[in-house]
Amino acid sequence: MEFIEFEIKNFKGIEYAKIQLNKSPNSNVHVFVGLNESGKTSILEAINFFNSKETGMDTLNIPGYDHKDIHEVIPISKRGDFNEEIYIRAVVLLNDEDRSKILNFVQNHYGEEFVDIEYKKTLTFTESYSFLNSSYDDEKQLWTSIKVRNKNLRNFVSLRDLDKSYKPLYDYIRSLLPRIVYFPNFLFDFPSKIRIDSSDPKDKLNYFYRTLVQDIIISMGKSSTIDDLIINRVKDNKASEKKALKSFVADFSRFITSQILGKWNEIFRNSLIGAKIQIEVSGEKTKSNPFLCFLEFSIEAENGSYSINERSLGFRWFFSFLMLTQFRAKRSANDAQTLFLFDEPASNLHPFAQTQLLKSFDSLTKDNAVIYTTHSHHMISTSRLENTYIVKNEATNLDVAFADQPTPTNIKIEPYRSFVNSHPHNTAYFKPVLDALDYVPSDFEDVKDALLLEGKNDFYALKYISSIILKRKFSFNLVPSTGSGNLDILISLYTGWGKNYNIFLDSDKAGIAEKKRYTEKFGLIVENSIFTLEDVSSLWKGFAMEKVFHPSDLLAVQNITYPGESKYSKDHFNRAIQEALVRSNEIKLNDQTLKNFKKIFDFLDAKFPAVSGIIT
Repeated sequence: MEFIEFEIKNFKGIEYAKIQLNKSPNSNVHVFVGLNESGKTSILEAINFFNSKETGMDTLNIPGYDHKDIHEVIPISKRGDFNEEIYIRAVVLLNDEDRSKILNFVQNHYGEEFVDIEYKKTLTFTESYSFLNSSYDDEKQLWTSIKVRNKNLRNFVSLRDLDKSYKPLYDYIRSLLPRIVYFPNFLFDFPSKIRIDSSDPKDKLNYFYRTLVQDIIISMGKSSTIDDLIINRVKDNKASEKKALKSFVADFSRFITSQILGKWNEIFRNSLIGAKIQIEVSGEKTKSNPFLCFLEFSIEAENGSYSINERSLGFRWFFSFLMLTQFRAKRSANDAQTLFLFDEPASNLHPFAQTQLLKSFDSLTKDNAVIYTTHSHHMISTSRLENTYIVKNEATNLDVAFADQPTPTNIKIEPYRSFVNSHPHNTAYFKPVLDALDYVPSDFEDVKDALLLEGKNDFYALKYISSIILKRKFSFNLVPSTGSGNLDILISLYTGWGKNYNIFLDSDKAGIAEKKRYTEKFGLIVENSIFTLEDVSSLWKGFAMEKVFHPSDLLAVQNITYPGESKYSKDHFNRAIQEALVRSNEIKLNDQTLKNFKKIFDFLDAKFPAVSGIIT
């Protein structure tokens, strides 16, 4: 199962919002963009409220994770006389495996005479809370139930029609729902010493850390349990068991070091090279507990040994982030997807680290999904603009922010595509994001040189071939607009910022006409910085970007997303190459295609200063 939609009503400042997570392309990373106080956090809190008690994260007492009192989420301006309902509605997509599990449960619980269940692609679950005079009145859990058919019936019928309770089936399907794991922040102190012996879920905190260690063991590729590999060996006094324990703990330490310090050094350029995470195991008996088992973490470096909490704030954030996400994603219980919710991740890291963290979401979301909020442009990827949402509090008025009466909030969330359409004056493809963030680069900010492109399709084609197929990295940014005639604002922005840029257009009729128009409008500023495909090769007169591909490759790329199609479709091709880029799907292309794109990249390399050419 996977979540494909959330609907929220009357939750804090959200009067009504609908969030669809199944937009094209099929990326599992979604970003909510907005200024501080825009309402981004309220949206994550509402989604988490749907099943916040079912993940165990509440045991960590992370500030902002949970609302213990339902009255806390009543809209502030309505708290004096609230007679409405608050609800969070979730829609999940079922696959064949889900349907098989549900049918097996029906047969095992209600009887083998049930031979089939009603086919449904989606199920909807609603948690509703009603209030009377601002006091909590009632709670309802609703769902679009599944009908069944037994061998004596031709049609599907409700279980209630057969005098059977739906509750067992409801509870079972709820257990199959994707897990929601919300991180308001990672700025709590991950304990240097954790207890792992308790297998009782009621012992919430110790059970949480025990489960975390088991997640790491699964990530190591081990099929054994924490009891077999650690706890029973700590209890056993045999020399052979002590030796086996020492060997496993050494493997465990090396694995944690490679997964956490390896990524840290990759992002922060070997700032902890040579260091390692050391893990010590200990056991003890007490009067109240027959046996306790602990793991203690420390960092061994050239200049000494440190506990985790003696390192920098940035490192503690990073350590907690990976410990609580990287390994949890491997958990196999129910084979369910995990939906991670991150509020302003990496806000205390520098810009380069933020962009590197963004890349790490790809490995985290192979079988899972991420929703994160940000007000940093460094945490926004142009390849994911289709899955970007703009969040605004339309009632925000700084002039009355400290007025005696609370101002009614009105948090709105809008898909980036429709946001662009509703702001036609912002013609640059990414400018509405910058406007939403009130972004202007400082004089000290290193904004890369830019190659300004007609639109997203050229961007995806160049990015896919360079990064996925040819493994080439640009030291300049590829910046898409929304058409060959809509580059005016991008040109003005980069000119005003004093940044180097070139413009690259198709050599079709529209591209040639716009090249002439830009030259006439901006004069010497762009005269030697605007090029078309025909400038790369005189044989490419009249070419659009897709014609650079060998004809056989157009269909090969298209078949990634639309298998079996035998006729080229421009729309399907562009959608397929976008998805191939997001999913790093590498396919074998014709030698002529590769030769053509190498010629383009060599041409572009020569048009930028030598210090900012293409890095191979």
